[in-house]
Amino acid sequence: MGWMEEGKGTRDLIGEISHMAGYPSTPRGRRHYAVEDVIQTLSPSTLQTFREEMVVGEKIIVGGTGGVDHDLFVDLVDKYLGDIPSSTPSSQSHQRVVSEYKGSLYKHHIPHEASDQFPRFAITFPTKGWESKEFVIACLVQKLLGGGSSFSSGGPGKGMYSRLYSNVFGKHNWVETAEACIDVHKDGTLFGIVGACYAPNLGALTQVLMEELALLFAREIPDEQFLRAQKMLKSSVFYNLESRLLSCEDIVRSTLAYGKRKDVQVIAAEIDSITKEDVKKVVKDAMLNSNPTIAAVGEQLSALPEYDEVLKWFGK
Repeated sequence: MGWMEEGKGTRDLIGEISHMAGYPSTPRGRRHYAVEDVIQTLSPSTLQTFREEMVVGEKIIVGGTGGVDHDLFVDLVDKYLGDIPSSTPSSQSHQRVVSEYKGSLYKHHIPHEASDQFPRFAITFPTKGWESKEFVIACLVQKLLGGGSSFSSGGPGKGMYSRLYSNVFGKHNWVETAEACIDVHKDGTLFGIVGACYAPNLGALTQVLMEELALLFAREIPDEQFLRAQKMLKSSVFYNLESRLLSCEDIVRSTLAYGKRKDVQVIAAEIDSITKEDVKKVVKDAMLNSNPTIAAVGEQLSALPEYDEVLKWFGK
């Protein structure tokens, strides 16, 4: 067991494994958790080089929310951060590399003592990035599917009208987890479903969750479900931005990553503009015109279908 696995269960690792499967041999497909072999290569000089490349004025965003005196704020920033160079030769030579989506199957085996009780896997597909309408649609798909765990902390009832609760938990009592997931970047988004069950049922659950995604374009989405998902998505946006701490974080993260911050009313209008046909188009395009990403982590993964078998489900 390496540094990556130490203290990490299947829930912690599945997002990482999904990116390794979806973007193999690219920067986005690299491991995020520390790996022992890489740690051994670190030295004071590598840390200094990283600092010179990354900690420069052109890459720093400072934000504030609430009753902030702007002039005082600017003076404080200048006092404490003004000596940081705007750029360095190292920072200017650092070029951003676009990570191309490919899609694949990646199985990551971890020993029993490090594993959760249930192996976990994710089925995801690509769509466009943060500045696109497709990203907002993918967020709405996440609310439509919903889901979670068979055990609900704090009492039952949360999200029980979502499609995954109704169609998966309500019909298959052997399912431990079925939960919609999304991961967004500037130039691409992964969306899909994370599932967990006892190892012998991995193949069956793969088919069940793939069908749930396909049903989003193969059958008509009921108006009640669609309107509920729109309201839930807007409510989530408004709720999170009520906090000054989260609002401040949103300002600096959005500006640093995307060069701007969307006004909350603009986001709400984008959500309201989405139609059921938009959802069908995005999901259908992702599933039929892109290779799926299947990532699995756990001790026993032999029941998970091989990648060629999954591709045959799509006629590929």
